[in-house]
Amino acid sequence: MPRMVSAFFLAVFWCSIVLAAAPDTLLIKTEKHKGFGPFRHGVHPLKALEKDNPWYHAQPEIKGIPDSLENLLVAYEEVDFLQHAYQSFKNGKIPEERYQSLQKMSAFDAGMNFVSDKPLKVLIPVAAGFDSKGRLVVIADRNNNYDLSDDPAYVVPTKLPGQLYWGRYHDGLPFAIDYEYFDGSQIKKGTTWLYVDYDFSTYHLPDSALKKRPLQIATNFAEYRSGRFELNGSKYELVIYNSRPVYRGSTRLKIKKISKNDYRANYSNEIKVGEKIQIGDVFYRFEKVLRAGEYVKLVKVSEVEKDSGVEVGLQALPFSAAALDGKTIDLKALRGNYVLLNFWGTWCKPCVSEIPLLKEIYQTYSDKNFKFIGIANDERIKVKKFVEQHKILWPQIVQETSKEIINLYQVKSYPTTFLIDPEGKIIEKKIRTQRLKQKLKEIFAF
Repeated sequence: MPRMVSAFFLAVFWCSIVLAAAPDTLLIKTEKHKGFGPFRHGVHPLKALEKDNPWYHAQPEIKGIPDSLENLLVAYEEVDFLQHAYQSFKNGKIPEERYQSLQKMSAFDAGMNFVSDKPLKVLIPVAAGFDSKGRLVVIADRNNNYDLSDDPAYVVPTKLPGQLYWGRYHDGLPFAIDYEYFDGSQIKKGTTWLYVDYDFSTYHLPDSALKKRPLQIATNFAEYRSGRFELNGSKYELVIYNSRPVYRGSTRLKIKKISKNDYRANYSNEIKVGEKIQIGDVFYRFEKVLRAGEYVKLVKVSEVEKDSGVEVGLQALPFSAAALDGKTIDLKALRGNYVLLNFWGTWCKPCVSEIPLLKEIYQTYSDKNFKFIGIANDERIKVKKFVEQHKILWPQIVQETSKEIINLYQVKSYPTTFLIDPEGKIIEKKIRTQRLKQKLKEIFAF
């Protein structure tokens, strides 16, 4: 019986993945760790917001701001930008046009299933300044009650002569911080670690000079997560990192093979959500991070997709969707043609300004093996009205609620275009109208 129990726990230790339709999908459970692990640690400046900043009124009121620190800085670190933006808009703290621009420019709606209608404490109040001994002191809202009077002071380590900025960090420096997050069904409490230091841009200045200018410090969340899994008889370790403890689309991932004979095995190059990685002989796409980083989903890539991606030289990622006129557009079915994918929106001024020249280009080459597809991150009714008003003849796929194609092609700014050759390979990316006109002249020799 003891041997059976031991075998059971050994199996549980290594079997930290759940296979959904294995091996096509890997759902890997992770646990969090203090520090940055195998990822390069970085920081960003934290400074007070000016009153004319759109986010100034979205800051919560806090108690217990110390009055004993010289050159006092009061600012807020953020654990979940999407939740903060959503609740700030809902509560009238940021203007509607500001919120709408965020939705458009960042494929914002991709994570809207994981925001709470009830406001959450997703900002961490931070006060910093110099104490009576001349030390740089930071007081952060560690228990997430928006009151700094019950939080201990953290003394930032003294800058040593000749010390390099990036050599100051070690895993003993970050301190624990509580926060709230929404996992898709309920509000939960989380704990992470906050790292603070002198700001990089002012690191070369003596403290006496820092006291004479508006103070800013450097911060970042020092948390990464890891999980182990087994595939085709080999054991692997996966690690992920995000600059915020509520994991969204900017998560980075690395994988290494675990071998008894080599404990120094290196991790792979890091990839982002939507990108592919080879695990043994199989390629997987980093599909998403679930909940607060607790699960990572990898999806097996088909043979056709192995050489596909969103960069020049790779095969264009296949998709099929209904256009505004109801007809289905299948990218694979367009092989044999040059195809232009134009990601745009009626709200995007640069997109709209290019419409006249795009119409000219379309009319010139519409009788050639050239297909033009618009993919609008917009409201269906607005696109329909705009298309009719401007007499746009090429098909439009509207991504009003589902942002699948936008997310698939990792579109973050507008307009974004992809020119695809007859074999389905991307030959130009983010090609603007004048360059497109010249490129098509080269292709069709007129």
